[in-house]
Amino acid sequence: TQFRKIDENKFQYLLQAVVPKSKAALEVESIPATADNYPKAIAQLKDRFGQDLSVQIYVRDLLSMVMKNAASGRAGSSFLL
Repeated sequence: TQFRKIDENKFQYLLQAVVPKSKAALEVESIPATADNYPKAIAQLKDRFGQDLSVQIYVRDLLSMVMKNAASGRAGSSFLL
């Protein structure tokens, strides 16, 4: 069917998009590249790496706040107030 071919194409694109030999590539390559497995591959990537991205974003935002407060002359933990 039409959607089956779309998921097959998406899986092939996913395989091409990941950095070779990266953790993400190894994760994707461990799953047979079929239309039925595309949603499974996406779910597995989200489970494995989704939270890490959130942590990176929060740490980046926190560091940005600290740097802005340091540049404006605030001291210590007053940036939390």
